[in-house]
Amino acid sequence: MRPIDWAALMMGLAALVPALAAVPHGGWRRPLIGLSCLLAVVALVVAMVGGRVPGGTTATPQASPTSVVRVWIRTRPGRTTSLPPPTATRAPSIVGTWYGSYVCSQGETGLRLVIESASGGALMATFNFYPVPSNPDVPSGSFGMTGTYSPTGVVLTQDYWIHQPPGYIMVNLFGTLQGDDIFSGDITGANTAGCTTFSVSK
Repeated sequence: MRPIDWAALMMGLAALVPALAAVPHGGWRRPLIGLSCLLAVVALVVAMVGGRVPGGTTATPQASPTSVVRVWIRTRPGRTTSLPPPTATRAPSIVGTWYGSYVCSQGETGLRLVIESASGGALMATFNFYPVPSNPDVPSGSFGMTGTYSPTGVVLTQDYWIHQPPGYIMVNLFGTLQGDDIFSGDITGANTAGCTTFSVSK
C-alpha cells in the first residue's frame, strides 16, 4: 500500500476550510464539516493500520524476547542410561620376569631377564646370565639395561654392570612378543660377532 502523504492531506484540509467558510449557514455547510472530520479520522486509522505514523516514518515492531526451548527425553521407568567406563591403557605385557637362554661365543647361556616399566613409557631391565646343564662352565653375571616398547618390537640397550665376570661384555637385545608369554629376538651390539639369538618366556 502506498504511504499517505500527510503534508498533501493537511494542505487539502486547509484548502477545504475556506471553501467551507464560504458556504452559507445552514444548507450543506454542517454536513460538509462533518464529512471532513470523518475523512481525517479515516485517514489516521488507515495510516496506523498500514504501519505508518505522522511524519512518514515506519513503526518498528518490538522484538519478542528470545524463547528458550527445553527438550526432555523420556526413558523407560526403572532403566538408567550410563556411558561405558573409559578403556584403561593396558600395561605392556613385556613387563615381568622372563626365563630362557641366549647364544654367544661361550655357547648356550642361561638368561633371567627382569623388565620393569619406567616413566614416560620407557623400560628398565636387568640382564642376569648363568650356566646351564649343557654348558656348566659359564660364569654368572648381570648388568642393567634401558629400553623402549612399541608395536614393532622391544629394544633393550646395555647400561651399566652390576656384576662383570672377567672377559665378558654387555649386549643389546631387540625382540618381539609372541602372545603374552614368549619374548625372542636378536642379540646386537659392538663386539658381539659370536652372538646370535635369545628366547625367554614367563
